[in-house]
Parts: sequence; C-alpha cells; structure tokens
Amino acid sequence: MLDLILGRVCGVFFVIAVVLSIFCACLLFLYRKQKKENLGLSARCRAAEDNSVFDSLTNLYNYRFFLERLEQEKCRSVRLGRTLAILFIDLDGFKRVNQEYGRDRGDKILKRVAECLKKIVRSYDTAARFGKDEFILIMPEIPWEAMMRVAERLRNKIQELGATDAANPINLSAHVGIHQFDPFSASEEDQIEGIRQAISALYKNEKGGGIYVSPKMNRKIVW
Repeated sequence: MLDLILGRVCGVFFVIAVVLSIFCACLLFLYRKQKKENLGLSARCRAAEDNSVFDSLTNLYNYRFFLERLEQEKCRSVRLGRTLAILFIDLDGFKRVNQEYGRDRGDKILKRVAECLKKIVRSYDTAARFGKDEFILIMPEIPWEAMMRVAERLRNKIQELGATDAANPINLSAHVGIHQFDPFSASEEDQIEGIRQAISALYKNEKGGGIYVSPKMNRKIVW
C-alpha cells in the first residue's frame, strides 16, 4: 500500500516537473524572441537617428544638424568668450562634371571631398554637407593663421582629387568663404550678416580656387 502511494506521489511530481520544464522552455523562447525584437527595434531606431543627422551620400552631418550644432557652438563661444570660425567650401563647375562624366563619378568626387574634410578637421570640429556641391565646417577656438592653413590645405587636396584618375583626370578646384565670430565685438545680427557675406563672396566672384573672407572680419583676402 505504501509503495503504491509513493509511486503515485512520484508520478505526480514527475508530471509537475514535465509541466514546469515545458513552461520554462516557453518562457525562455518568449524572452529570446522579445530580446531579438528589441535589438531589431534598437537597430532601426539608431538607423533612423543616423538618417536624421547624416547625409546619405557623404556620411557627413546634414544641413539640419549643422544648424543645431552652429547654435550650440555660438552659445558656447559667447559663454566662454572664445572665437568660432565657419568655413564654406564650394566646388567650382561641379555641374559640368556631372554633365561630362556622369553622376556616378560626380558622387564619387563628393564622397572623396567628404573624406578629405574628415581627415583635415579636428575631433571637435563639425563637417557638414551644406548643399549639392557645398560643404561647411564649424571650427571652434581656432587661430586666424591656422584657419587660413586649413582653407589652403582643403583647396590643394580638392585639386589633387581631380587628378587621381590618371586615365581621365578632371580639372577640379574649389573656393572657400571664411567667417570668424567674435563674441566681444559684434551683435548676433552682425554675426549672421557676416556669414551671409562670406557666402555671398563665393558666388559673386567668378574666379575659381580662391579664399574669400567675410568683409565683417576686416581681413585681407588671400588668393
């Protein structure tokens, strides 16, 4: 009789153990499935975030992010009393490159220009794509002489890009517009006007390959 009771008790415990095992296996399956879905969602969120701040072709920051970063750096410049430089880079005759050599090669050139910018800028600078063939750099706390060296180095590197394909070289050049914020000597309206004049200097000058300085800075233009 005792053996029979023990046998039934063991049978009940065995059934309970089997049910618990199946239950735990189901929980583990659901946990892994949910974790995988969460990882996929996180990846999609990161991709969406990247798409919101990066240019899809060059992988530089886009214009929208540039405006946000510029506002942050302007506030920081005023708060700390330190200078902030803006460099505009415009490729000369890029429309002709697309027309004569095709859009694929034009896109490759834009990507190479973007790589040049990434290599030249400092870790705390911001490089962004401003327009179709226009780029912009935000460079905080950079001396005037260093800023001019960066502009000249950029021009030289871009000229070299056109000659990288020995079989079919392209005459490529760029001009650079420069404006430097001075938190002590100008109002915000003057600073914005200085940026506008730096951009305007690029498009009013018909000669390619120059460095143009915002008139607000009262600096000599370097060719």
